[in-house]
Amino acid sequence: PPYRETTGYIIPTLLDLAEHAKRPDLATTAERMGEWLAEVQEPDGGFMERDLQQDIKPIVFNTGQILHGFNSLIMRRGRQDLVGNARRAGEFIVASADASGSFVRNEHFNMPHAYNVRSAWALLTLGRLLEEGTFEKVALANADWTVAQQNAHGFYASNSFQPGRNANTHGLAYVMQGLLEIHCISGQERYLESVRRAAEKVVSIYGSRGRIAGELGSEWEFLATHLCLTGYAQLAIVLYKLYEMGGEERYLTTAN
Repeated sequence: PPYRETTGYIIPTLLDLAEHAKRPDLATTAERMGEWLAEVQEPDGGFMERDLQQDIKPIVFNTGQILHGFNSLIMRRGRQDLVGNARRAGEFIVASADASGSFVRNEHFNMPHAYNVRSAWALLTLGRLLEEGTFEKVALANADWTVAQQNAHGFYASNSFQPGRNANTHGLAYVMQGLLEIHCISGQERYLESVRRAAEKVVSIYGSRGRIAGELGSEWEFLATHLCLTGYAQLAIVLYKLYEMGGEERYLTTAN
């Protein structure tokens, strides 16, 4: 069945590939995906899964990932007809935050998730696009809240998918990418410093053990024997970007 969240955030990838491979059909596909998402948006601006699973309410994370798709189509394909959908999604995300910047409403399992900073990245992008200060303010507040979840070992608390579960490399990479991209937009060094603290641990552990477990503890201890392919791919994206930004070979080596 169709999955709305991933339909949203694969759109930028399809647009990248359309340009790289000179495949305009992929850009057309991306636009059709955005049009479908606009049709299934909830009245409050959020998104909930109805096909792959039966959510009982719209969710911040899913909405943020779909907002990435809307943003890309507006900025790169000139789809001004999607501005209203993007704005409503942004307003839904803003309404889900408390004064600290944590998204405390419209959350899976009614618990805060540090990985929602990837939604804050989409919100900040939209804020700059529409010159909407409230969107920017909430996005940066969430980034600050997320940095505050980082412990002395560089690991992020409040980052498991559901109560009683371990944090995983998939969610860790979401946090790192969200903060890194927010740094690139805002220029705030504290976000980059936070990502680098986590990245140094990833590089060190991978260098000594040759792998990163799919589930991790607060001191980076391995809590599972399996590997997370999605987490690996996402961590590589972060490390490649850190290498491009600073030229440190250790990031490139680990990413490869």
